[in-house]
Order: sequence, then structure tokens, then C-alpha cells
Amino acid sequence: MGDDILAIGYAGLSGSALLCREKREALLQRFPSSFLREVSRREEEMAGYLPGPDITGTILKEAHIILPAGEGGILSALWKMAEASDTGLYISYSLIPIRQETIEICEYFDLNPYRLYSKGMYVCALPGAGLAEMALKARGIPSCVIGAAAPGKQRILRGTDGISYLTRPSPDEIRKVISEWQP
Repeated sequence: MGDDILAIGYAGLSGSALLCREKREALLQRFPSSFLREVSRREEEMAGYLPGPDITGTILKEAHIILPAGEGGILSALWKMAEASDTGLYISYSLIPIRQETIEICEYFDLNPYRLYSKGMYVCALPGAGLAEMALKARGIPSCVIGAAAPGKQRILRGTDGISYLTRPSPDEIRKVISEWQP
């Protein structure tokens, strides 16, 4: 494929906002209400990031695939992308856009933020994604080239702890806290 992998939006933001609504009292034990309001505000702001025809027809017109992250988070979307493209991936965790609030909420509940519900986030495979990233950022849309397609089938994740491999999607992390949750 030879494409770069572009992430649009923030990993786990919609899941952390849902946790702020559903588990507010528990979160207020650790975080101020202003912190919880900020998460909700960011989620509302992210609704405007959805790649509509104006973006897919111009900035992302060269994309070979555009997938929503949604249930299972960005790692699920990356797995689906690799499966659909029959290719490997090389992804850097440190480049995935994520809000500090999401990290802190996930730490509180012992959740993996990269496997947390990420409605409003998208992953795209396209050549020269750096230009698309700059164009999206010029419109105020958070995005980042997080890696690239790779030959073969290996799906490599580079993090601060070294290299690991992307595994098949598992149930969304939010189910650990809200068992009756339905996307």
C-alpha cells in the first residue's frame, strides 16, 4: 500500500466523556467538576471534526481507506484497516492524538485509552498524509500522521516500553466500567 496512517480527532475522548456522565460521582472523588466539564466540552467540539464531503472530497481525496475508530477505540480501527488492506502497519503510540483528561480518567478506572470508545475519531490511509495533516490542522481539526502501512502482515506498535504487536480487537474498555453499555 505504501500509505501513511493519519489519525483525525482524539483517541478515547467520547468514551471518557461518557464515563464523565455515567460515573460522575466516582470521578468527582478525584477530579474537580471543571475537569469533567472540559471533557464534555471537548467531546462536543469534536463532533465538528467528522470528515464530511468538503474534507473527504478535497483534503482526503487520495485516501485509500477512511475508518471511524468508534467501539474498541483506535486500536480496533487500525486492526480493521490492516485487515481490509491486507497489509502490515508500523504505528507510534506517542503520535496518536489523545487528551490528558482521557489518560487521567483511564488511569482512574484502569483502562487502556487506545481501546476506549472513540466516536468521532478516524484513521485514514493515504500517500503523503503530512499535507493532509497540515490542511486539517489549518481548519482547527486535530490530526497527526501516526505511522505507515508496511509490507507483510506484522502490525507493530512502538511505545516507550519498546515494540509490541497489534492484537485482534477485544471488547471496548468502557465495558469494564459500564457493563450494560451499548454503542
